[in-house]
Amino acid sequence: MSYLAPLAPARVDMYVIRPMLWLLLGLLALRLAWHDPRASLRASGFLLPALAIGAIQVGISAIAAFLLGWGRSPYGHAPLAIILNLWYAGALLVGRELARWYLVSAMKQRSEALAVAATTVLLWLVTLSPHAVTQLTDPDRAFDYLGRFALPAMAASLLATYLALLGGPLASIGYLGVLTAFEWLSPLLPDLPWPVAAMIGVMVPLLGLLLIQPEEAAEAEEGGISLHWMVAAVLLVVIVWFNTGVFGVRPVLVQGISMEPGFHTGDVVIVRPVDPEDLKVGDIIQFRDGNHDVLHRIIEIRQEEGGLVFITQGDNNDAPDPPVPAEHVRGRLALHIPKAGLPGIYFKRLVTAVVR
Repeated sequence: MSYLAPLAPARVDMYVIRPMLWLLLGLLALRLAWHDPRASLRASGFLLPALAIGAIQVGISAIAAFLLGWGRSPYGHAPLAIILNLWYAGALLVGRELARWYLVSAMKQRSEALAVAATTVLLWLVTLSPHAVTQLTDPDRAFDYLGRFALPAMAASLLATYLALLGGPLASIGYLGVLTAFEWLSPLLPDLPWPVAAMIGVMVPLLGLLLIQPEEAAEAEEGGISLHWMVAAVLLVVIVWFNTGVFGVRPVLVQGISMEPGFHTGDVVIVRPVDPEDLKVGDIIQFRDGNHDVLHRIIEIRQEEGGLVFITQGDNNDAPDPPVPAEHVRGRLALHIPKAGLPGIYFKRLVTAVVR
């Protein structure tokens, strides 16, 4: 519903159009549910666990912020601003969660797993900013957005959908309401490195899924949410950690022709952190150059007054790069996987074309 922003003044769009549209959607879900025996407003014991999981997630984020830093909230905290923001965030929360509850309830008869997956993805997508998605041309910016917003939002959407399935809309409103209240009411918000934000934002909801899962759902029932969901979720977290360098290595997507014929666009290389003193001529390194990373070969090493300086050059380039100080070196090539990144490149092009 953020696509309506260009059609109205910003304040009207934010405080009138969007809240009213979401509330109308929620009322529509209630009306449909009134005549649908598959939907029930039950809250059988799941509201308190949902509130507790939300409080735990906020608490862990606050502890991390005390260690790593706080930032000022971008939202106003004057009395009128608080009232308007609560109206906006509350209307979106209630309308969205009523829609979530009806969707997952209406689809669960065919396949509970499919109902949860489809509802999770649909309501995750509506939380993403189209403008932010189209700006993810820089790898570091893309990692930052995925770690801080996209992956935590996906994990929260999954937990909220499962809560709505088990306990009705009040359960998912309870969990997301705690997160929303903290985000909109706190004058200070955690300013965490994106790997830490991703870890907290993904792990807590996944652990919450394990905590609320009924005993009968722990068995591998046909069409139900069972162990394979948990395995998939854990694999997602491992992928996130791998991309952040938690395991001591980091994948890098090759883009451009400067290292042909050995490396081509779409190849993936694994880079391992290295002590600059251990580097030698001929090593392929990743280094920071302005706002982007470069993967080139060392052709000369100099010892200058400020320390080691590396002269690099792409195998397909005619001239060397500007000198690279040791502190700009991010790692040395450890593994080369040809063509492994091509699906990601094609998917990104598809998403960009659709959004535009």
